[in-house]
Amino acid sequence: WYQRRVRDQNNKKANMSNFKLSDGNIIPGVGFGTGTALYEKDASDPVSLALNVGFKHIDAAQLYNNEKSVGAALAASQKPRSELFITTKIGIDATTPHETVATQLADLGLQYVDLYLIHTPTSKTTGTLADLWKSFSEIKKKGLTKSIGVSNFRITDLQQILNVTDDKPVINQIEFHPYLYVQSKPLLEFCQSNGITVSAYSPLAPITHFKGGPLDPVLEKIASLHQVTPAQVLIGWSIAKGVVPITTSTKKDRLEEMLNANKLELTVDEVKLIDDASATHHQRIYWKELFQ
Repeated sequence: WYQRRVRDQNNKKANMSNFKLSDGNIIPGVGFGTGTALYEKDASDPVSLALNVGFKHIDAAQLYNNEKSVGAALAASQKPRSELFITTKIGIDATTPHETVATQLADLGLQYVDLYLIHTPTSKTTGTLADLWKSFSEIKKKGLTKSIGVSNFRITDLQQILNVTDDKPVINQIEFHPYLYVQSKPLLEFCQSNGITVSAYSPLAPITHFKGGPLDPVLEKIASLHQVTPAQVLIGWSIAKGVVPITTSTKKDRLEEMLNANKLELTVDEVKLIDDASATHHQRIYWKELFQ
């Protein structure tokens, strides 16, 4: 019933392809990420391809060291700014948030981003997490971002910023996939109970990094029933959990596949099959030192 409730809430909040954030802004249901495979690489061609295929949500970060190339692709697309949703994250070594966001906007060629995130609770900014969150609230008030949120935050990290200002984080972007569901469930439920939408990076990890696990035959079975691919099933599973998936590829057919996965609605039983098959197989790619 939990999965159905989450999905039904999302359908009431927005069209199936979108999620409504707690501040009222709408985030597209599947985002294109410019990290991982594109880390410290020229992302202009892949971002251009993603935009041409139909992605509206581009997820960037200062840490990826490619925001200028992302900006070049945005400019070349000539797409109206209002049709795009651009996320970026403050660098983990940034000490001056107001100066940092100005630099990032210049690199991206934008006057504002739609979502600005603290990349990690271990960011080396001056002061505490609460101080950094106050700066983020000020950045939002200046109109440099429409929404503010966090990434890689644990429950204890979120508790440090929830009551600091009138602005609550609307997103917590974390590594999220079936092989992390058992460990992530308390965090997911804490976020959802506090109006924080969870966004997933590496949602395809079971087939991109951990192939050969107990989930493989389950994904194949469900994919066959729906006449989709295992990757699309994983995207559908994230959405069924009320989570916004961020994925990436340099191939047109794979990008189209990911966008089309947004239309897939798994049954409660199918979601449970995935949960059960992955319950005893814990795997994490990133930030292992944070999530012990």
